Amino acid sequence: MVALETIMTFDISGTAVRWPDGTEGIIKQESFDRDRGRGGRHAYVVHLRVKRDGKPEISGALRFTFEAHERMPGRDNAEKANAVGRKLVSWVAENGLKDGFFFRVDADDFGVQVLEASD
Repeated sequence: MVALETIMTFDISGTAVRWPDGTEGIIKQESFDRDRGRGGRHAYVVHLRVKRDGKPEISGALRFTFEAHERMPGRDNAEKANAVGRKLVSWVAENGLKDGFFFRVDADDFGVQVLEASD
């Protein structure tokens, strides 16, 4: 597992999101780290900041397990990150997003799923 973790990448920086009211923002990924505090499961936390025109920036995180990463659609890490980015775009368009947001994502035969979302 250690060798895979050193080559795993995940970056959704530059993903554009739009709130239900039409407000737009751009995601900037600040970090991608292993989550060591969840009972030994191999999981990752991505810290994000969203820059919005004329409004304060907001920040939050998303979390996924190694197993979820393996199931994400895509042939490589970039395609898997893009699949998660597309899911967040659709989620924000429907639900909006507030400072302190947190997503827990997984993947199955139907693609990326948001299992938990809080803001």
